Order: sequence, then structure tokens, then C-alpha cells
Amino acid sequence: MKSRGKRLYIPLVLVIFGMLVVNAAVAKEDYPNKPIKAIVAFSAGGGNDQCMRLIQPYLAKELGVPVVVENRDGGGGEIATTLLYREPADGYTILSNNDEYIAVSTVLRTPAYKYEDIVPVVMELIEPRILLVKKSSPFNTLTDIIEASKKNPGKLAFGGATSGNQQLLLLILRERLKLDYRFVGYPGGAPSRAAMLGGHIDGAIGETAGAYYLRDQTKAVCLFYDKPSPLWPEAKPVNEQLTRYGVKLPELALYRIYYARRELKEKYPERYSKLQNAFIKASKDPEYQEKAEKMGFARVQVWAPAEKYKDVLSEQIEVFRETKDLWKVK
Repeated sequence: MKSRGKRLYIPLVLVIFGMLVVNAAVAKEDYPNKPIKAIVAFSAGGGNDQCMRLIQPYLAKELGVPVVVENRDGGGGEIATTLLYREPADGYTILSNNDEYIAVSTVLRTPAYKYEDIVPVVMELIEPRILLVKKSSPFNTLTDIIEASKKNPGKLAFGGATSGNQQLLLLILRERLKLDYRFVGYPGGAPSRAAMLGGHIDGAIGETAGAYYLRDQTKAVCLFYDKPSPLWPEAKPVNEQLTRYGVKLPELALYRIYYARRELKEKYPERYSKLQNAFIKASKDPEYQEKAEKMGFARVQVWAPAEKYKDVLSEQIEVFRETKDLWKVK
């Protein structure tokens, strides 16, 4: 009996020992241990692309693995967000997108994901929008554009990225002032600004920092924000210019966020935290900060846990729901 008991005891000890070894290995998991894919929801050259590629080497340094950038534009950010949603929620795929595009896609359409399925990791910046025209344009203020549109219905055309605040701001402005101009949609901000410079449209919406590289070629006739921009001091706030017309536009800024799947935060909270901390630490690198300052991003960056802005993002999605019918108007 003793011999039999001993034979049973030894395998049991080995099983327990094996379980302890496995658990210890999991506890000491070295995440990340392979490259991380960073999907950018818009085309190369746009604000999201510029920001992702700027932080890329410093983020890779903090994480200890390469960060591979992949541009997947189209569908107003829905294509890229769907790709993230279909990837494993293991922390090896992140998304650079603006909150408005994820919100709009779930309000207007029925994508594979729900708004709650994509969780913000870190908020990089809060950036107001501006309406740009070429330096040679006869327009210097929003009032100039409004009056020209009234005198020449259907003649003017303005562009911006589709399915987000760039499009919505132009639609709200047109609807509330009963104007007749065309909105021309593009897969990102950079293509719309290129079309403006090429003379294909009369103006394009951009972001104060994201479009700063065009500072010498353009002028800002309007700032879609209630506070002046140090980057574009000539741009008067939109509601200040609209006072004479008795209308007001909502303050819809750009909230540039890095996302992951919700399950990452739930199943691997330590990975979620490591990603979040890596972004914030990378943003404090002196070399990175110097480059961000030269590109104009530093003045609008916040680099903070996205949870801090939960209420602001909730207010924005409510605006989308209230203006849902406007998107149907061409």
C-alpha cells in the first residue's frame, strides 16, 4: 500500500510543480515580445499619419520592439477600425483614429463593431478645425465666403475628410445659413488640402497643427473654436463671425486618440497599462518634443489617459445623434 501511495504521490507533485512553473511563466510574461502593428485610419501625409510616424521610434524604444505603421484609409476610418476589431485583443495591434469617426460610423451605419467595443488608450491632442483657402484666394473671412455663396449659389465647393467633424461642420454651416455650396469628400485631410492647392475646390477644412505645414501657402478664414489659435492668429472664431447672422455652430474639435480593443483592457489590464504608459513616456522624450514643436503639434498635445476625457467624448457623440439627418443631404 505504501508503494502504491508513493507512486500516486510523485505524479501529483509533478503536476502541481508543472502548474506552478506555467503560472510563474505567465506572471512574468515579457510583453511585448514581437512587433506591434499601428494602424492609421487615414492616408499618408495627413495629421494622424504625421503624428503616428513622429511618435513611432520613441514608442518603439519604450516598448522594446518595432512599431510597424500601416495606413488603411477609407470609409471614414471604418476600414481601419474594423481591422482592429478583427485582430486578437492581445495588445499587438493599436489604432490611430479620431473619436468622431468611430462615433459617426456607429451612429449612421451598422459596422462590425459597436462604439463601446473600441477602447481609448491615450489622448494625444485636442485640435480645433480651421477653414483654409489659398493665399491667392479673394476670401479673407468666413463672411466673405457666406456672401459669395449667396451671390453665386451652387458655384463654390469646399472639401474635407468624409464621415467626421470636417464634413459635419460644413454641413451644419450650410444648413443653418441656408447656403448653396458643394461639399466634396476625401479619404483624409491631406487629399482635400491638395485639391484646394490644385484649384479643384475653393477651400478645405484642416486642423490647426495638422495643416501647419501649409502655413506659407494658405490662409485661415475661420476657426471652428471659441478661443483664438496661436498657430493661425488671423483666423477669427466661427461663432464670432456668425453673430450677425444669428446662428451658432457646436464646438467640434479633433480628439486624436490611440485605441485598442475593449477586451484588451478587460483580459490583459497590465498590457493596456503598459501601452498607455509607453505612449506617455515616449511623448516626454526631449528629441520628440523638439520635433513636435517644430511641426506645430506641441501646442495642442495633452498626452493623457483617455479616460480623463470621457465626458467630452460623450457630448460629441450626442451632437452626431442630434444631427443624424444632415448626413443624408448631399
